Amino acid sequence: MSHRNLFVSCRLFGISVLFGCGMLVAQSDTAQISGFVRDPSAAVIPDASVTVTNEATGLERKTKANESGYYVVPNLPPGFYTVSVEATGFKRFVKTRNKLDANLPATVDVTLEVGAVTEAVEVVASVAAVQSETATVGRLVESTQIQNMMLNGRNPIWLALLKAGVRSGSSLATFNYAMTTPLNINGGRTQDFLMTYDGAVAVRTRANGTSIGVADVDTVQEI
Repeated sequence: MSHRNLFVSCRLFGISVLFGCGMLVAQSDTAQISGFVRDPSAAVIPDASVTVTNEATGLERKTKANESGYYVVPNLPPGFYTVSVEATGFKRFVKTRNKLDANLPATVDVTLEVGAVTEAVEVVASVAAVQSETATVGRLVESTQIQNMMLNGRNPIWLALLKAGVRSGSSLATFNYAMTTPLNINGGRTQDFLMTYDGAVAVRTRANGTSIGVADVDTVQEI
């Protein structure tokens, strides 16, 4: 059975589940990978070639580090990525299993070793990664938690209520599968929220924001 990533957001704030502060900016279920490219002495390496590849789909994005040795690859869907970096006079750097979550930027800093570009240094990303790009604190609600939680009606969309500022238009007892009682997010109207499955819009914009189809715990991998 295929699994879907569920993402609920409003025009100003996202829920994935995210806890943030600062500027009011648009949120989505994509994110970015960025970092600095340095040599063994910690000096930055400008113009290094960076390739980011989705390990499941083969999606490949390329860029170059700027004069400060910094690179950024935006608008990437959630998943595991391989980051490959090349520069003249240095061994090729390859780091696999870099996990990118919805709307949570990932930092992959690179240290290149002196040598031929035909040589490669391969690294596997650690499970725990420190997020240093933004002040946002967030985490995913994953399939095991979704399946084992006591959810009203077994509706995973109910988990959006874990986010501060999110309210249901009715009591929890009537928060139903059809989403005919949609969400109020940070004081916004019920028509001002958006729900997506794997990036595809899943609300009827001309029917008060009700859900297209039924969201159930068996087909949702993460929120």
